[in-house]
Amino acid sequence: MIDEGGADIALDDDAFEFRQFCESSELLRQHSGNSSVVTAVCLERSDFDNNDLIQLLSIVIILGVGAFVREVLGRLPLKIPYTVAIFFVGLGVGRLSDEICPILDDFVAIVQLKPQLILSTFLPVLIFESAMEINIHTFRRTLPQILLLAGPGLLFSTFITAVVSIFLFIEYEWNFVEASLFGSIISATDPVAVVGLLRDLGAAESLSVLIEGESLLNDGIAVLLFKIFEELLVHNDHEGGWGTVVLSGFLKFLLIGVGGPVFGFVCAKITIFCLSKVFNDPSVEVSITLASAYLTFYVGEEVLGVSGILAVVLLGLTLKANHCISPQSEVPLHHFWEVIGYMANTLLFFLIGLIIGRKAFLFLDGMDFPYLFALYASVILIRFLMLVLLKPILHKFGYGFDWKTLSVVSWGGLRGAVGLCLALEVYEEPHLCTIDKLGPKVLFQTAGIVILTLLLNATTTKKLMQVLNMTTISQRHRADMEDNLQYLEITRRKYFRGLRHHPDYANADWNSVRKFTFIESELYPVDKKETEKNPSMKREINTIEDTMKKASAIKVDFSVKEEPENGAEFRNQLNEDDRLRLLKAFKISFRRQYEQGVIQGSVLKYVLEVCNRIEDTPSKLPTCTDVMNRWSLEKRNGKTVPCGRILKFSRIFAYFVQESEKEKVHLSLQVGKGFVSAIEQVVNLIPKMFHDFKDMEKVRFMKRILEREKFATILQLGSLQMSYQKIAVAAKSRYAARLVINQMQATLLDLRHDGLIERDDADILMLSLEHLIKKLHKFPKIIGVSSPETFLANLSWFRRMLQPKSFEFLQSKAVLLNFLPGDTIYKIGDLPHGVYLIITGLAKVGFIASERLKMARMRYGMFPICEILEELEFKDSFSDIIGPGGIVGELGFLKKECRSSSVTCETFLTAYFFPSDALDQVAQASLMSFPGDDLLLHLWASWGFKVACSLCQYLPQFQNWSMERIKGYLEGGFVPAINPLSVYHLPDFTSDAVVIEGYFVDNDSKELFIAPCLIPRECNSIISKFNPLTVNRLFVIPHEDVSHVLLRQYMGSSNALISRALGKLENKKIPSGKQRLDPRQRRMSLAIASTSALGGQETE
Repeated sequence: MIDEGGADIALDDDAFEFRQFCESSELLRQHSGNSSVVTAVCLERSDFDNNDLIQLLSIVIILGVGAFVREVLGRLPLKIPYTVAIFFVGLGVGRLSDEICPILDDFVAIVQLKPQLILSTFLPVLIFESAMEINIHTFRRTLPQILLLAGPGLLFSTFITAVVSIFLFIEYEWNFVEASLFGSIISATDPVAVVGLLRDLGAAESLSVLIEGESLLNDGIAVLLFKIFEELLVHNDHEGGWGTVVLSGFLKFLLIGVGGPVFGFVCAKITIFCLSKVFNDPSVEVSITLASAYLTFYVGEEVLGVSGILAVVLLGLTLKANHCISPQSEVPLHHFWEVIGYMANTLLFFLIGLIIGRKAFLFLDGMDFPYLFALYASVILIRFLMLVLLKPILHKFGYGFDWKTLSVVSWGGLRGAVGLCLALEVYEEPHLCTIDKLGPKVLFQTAGIVILTLLLNATTTKKLMQVLNMTTISQRHRADMEDNLQYLEITRRKYFRGLRHHPDYANADWNSVRKFTFIESELYPVDKKETEKNPSMKREINTIEDTMKKASAIKVDFSVKEEPENGAEFRNQLNEDDRLRLLKAFKISFRRQYEQGVIQGSVLKYVLEVCNRIEDTPSKLPTCTDVMNRWSLEKRNGKTVPCGRILKFSRIFAYFVQESEKEKVHLSLQVGKGFVSAIEQVVNLIPKMFHDFKDMEKVRFMKRILEREKFATILQLGSLQMSYQKIAVAAKSRYAARLVINQMQATLLDLRHDGLIERDDADILMLSLEHLIKKLHKFPKIIGVSSPETFLANLSWFRRMLQPKSFEFLQSKAVLLNFLPGDTIYKIGDLPHGVYLIITGLAKVGFIASERLKMARMRYGMFPICEILEELEFKDSFSDIIGPGGIVGELGFLKKECRSSSVTCETFLTAYFFPSDALDQVAQASLMSFPGDDLLLHLWASWGFKVACSLCQYLPQFQNWSMERIKGYLEGGFVPAINPLSVYHLPDFTSDAVVIEGYFVDNDSKELFIAPCLIPRECNSIISKFNPLTVNRLFVIPHEDVSHVLLRQYMGSSNALISRALGKLENKKIPSGKQRLDPRQRRMSLAIASTSALGGQETE
């Protein structure tokens, strides 16, 4: 381009491209009718746009490659730092595109970016994110050490490296300024590489802050030295002599080095002011911090001419020290910077590899590689010598500076992106290109040092720390970690036992659940019980015919028949707003189950689609038919089984058909289980959604509809489980394992929230739990059906028995019975003749309400003999289903009263039967030979667990607790035997106490507690008044940190004095007008009457 005087004006790239665009537009206007001209111009423009698009696509591809590399590294036994791995992937792609695969040229054209653009794009993000994560207290304490290393230490390394380069690189013929320029590039450690390494290694905080702080500060000083020497080389006239040059360089050093931090501090204050005007708005606060990081860097570098790196460091440190982020925004903000830091690391190190692979090996001579290895050794020795000289001073500051720290700091001085970008500037600087053997050699030697430090130093630093015994944690930290792990293990066992009580998981494979929920850690002493070799169950994979085989004898109608008047009644009872509120509650429940990991994404998508379709249909709520229609057995039988028979001759096709069938059954079980759980949660929410007195009829109506759908879904699930028993066992086992891990995660979050565990330790343990969740993807799809004896071992009152003889006796007396659909196990009014434990099949429990039962429960706390506790008031008649693991007749045996409900088989049913005579014999024998092992108390504890579970879910203090957490909390509860005429002092380790039968009176306030009732925590002692209808029973829940051993000791010591108490109470007169207790009630009262001798209770 020529100005008015006729002189040529140089155009930069952007102006040149803009001029080309203007010329092509003018050409189009002048020759709009010429098709050849129009085509040529359009093709030229499309090529230009296409290249831009390919470069944008290459960024996305790099991020995808980084995700793949990160996932692969997580699966490899050899732990390689992520930044090192992604760097060498980029290096390989660069060499591949240059030597073998030219087709990649368009995708790696991004390496043509200017070095200054690369630094300006990535450094603000990475440096700010690193500064925001530094511990301010540790940084302040180690600041003198950091300044020594980043200031005098860097200057020493720079000039010694320059001297070594002059004598080492003889063929390069560098002078002192050129060698000093190279020394400033090669001497500074790179913050990006160092931060990535330290985070992967998990180094001690004091060491991490020292190395990271040095790299952040000396990087800015190195850039400053580079600019000074570059200016000396470009303007080599040196007017005024070397004295003037040195003075101007020193002044510039002060201006840039001091001005950068000052400007960063000013920017931080402005940012803090802006953030103070925002409260709990993560999007705005993230935007402010992102904008401040880039603006500080750009204005400092380009406008003011100060160090943008040092300015951003001060910006991040000042924001961190002032805690200016809103409480609700801290977590989202840290997550944002963590993610953007990871992406910037990925792009930057991949680009470094690409640049080295494409440019660093273009101009090689025979001596370049020998020079490189000699330079690598020299750089390591120079850094080591610098630290040795500064050690006496460094040792006086911070946390000390011993020889171990010196060795790690010396070896951990990595070089990376910043040095390479500075070398690229030398390589591409027009004024320095004329200097022979400067640009290409500086680039090659710098690239070689980057490769060697990342290849050798980064991968061996952890080994060096292990050799120096620097990875071993302190005794105090080890003790804290052991306590945390022990607490998690206690939580795991507690919820493990709690789920075993639940009938839904009675036939789960608990060996597999234990295996997939156990945290393996070097800090945690391995429990012998966990490592015992249990006899493995046979997990035979069925043939297709065996897997597809259906229980053809089961003829049950699972369809839900709509009552004719339901449509009109629905419209009369519910309006559209009420219906939409219920559907919204269903959707929330399904999403919560997905977040907890109990249903898969495909199941969530399906059930939400069902809810959306129902939402568009007036006067309709979700039904079993709507949800389970896709998974109906008859529909799938007609399609899959013939296909399986055709393909069974090919093992490969048979395998795929079988795996597909397993997956379908797993999904169908998840759909059914998820729907049942959603109904239970929605039913519990209905009274809160419609709490007006006038809505009571509406509440009862909605509950009746949803309970009917729950009933139908349970029936269909039961049939599905009987048809695919091995798949159902695997599904239940995986579900139980995930619930246990979820509760362990909740416990860990509570510990972190209460400040009982350090953040880093919590993150490590959370990663371990997430690793367990990932392992669940490998959970077996088929697990062998447990033997009937396994159900006995899972019974809570059966496992509580300490005497092997009692266990063996009951097992010998148990009878395995089979029932047909429609058979009656118990009728209303029957006297109890034993206890049934359901092994397979489904039974229907029907309760008929009456005024007598209602009055007995309301006034005397007497529960009717019924196995279902969904409705604790027992005001209305209801029915429900119990399945494998359910117990029938438990309360009837304890109270010896006529039944208030019937139990009828809905399918073929197999159950263990324990005759009442055998149970009485065990109870009598346990009382005489081992008083601390009273079978009746164990049975009451089993019943109390069920009552407490049903009660707690409605109490305000447990409102935010999941049912699994409630069960885990109640799992360690026990029932003490309390004399009806005594004062019982709650033990010191009591967390809560629930009245599960009868009533008690507060010894101080005389407040009456009628079952079911949670006793207030301020109540320390209660009186068991005489109850004419039933026996008073209390379920005591110990603190979570109370071990089972202590409870055993408490119960054992309470019963050890049974004989003495028996002698006392045999001679005790029963007050007139009161009935004498029957032998069983008297024996139960005597069982812990001896606690009066221990201070547990006093005779009234």
